[in-house]
Amino acid sequence: VPIQLSFANLVPPKAGGMLIPTIILPARCLVQLVGMALAMKGVILYFIQNILGHASIETTTRTYTHLQPDPLAHAVKELDY
Repeated sequence: VPIQLSFANLVPPKAGGMLIPTIILPARCLVQLVGMALAMKGVILYFIQNILGHASIETTTRTYTHLQPDPLAHAVKELDY
């Protein structure tokens, strides 16, 4: 999914600032960003599936499992005091 830079809608600069091009992302990219953020925070995949509207848990698992924190490492970290 390509990211499109738009120079037509430049953000006006503040005093002494630079012109900043806006970035137009397809909706699918935004959905994936939300899914990735939830997975990295350790949200249960079932909840991510429901939030994103995936028809099957396999889709969610295949896409976001590798981003989930390691539960064993988390448990050991909790014991470290």
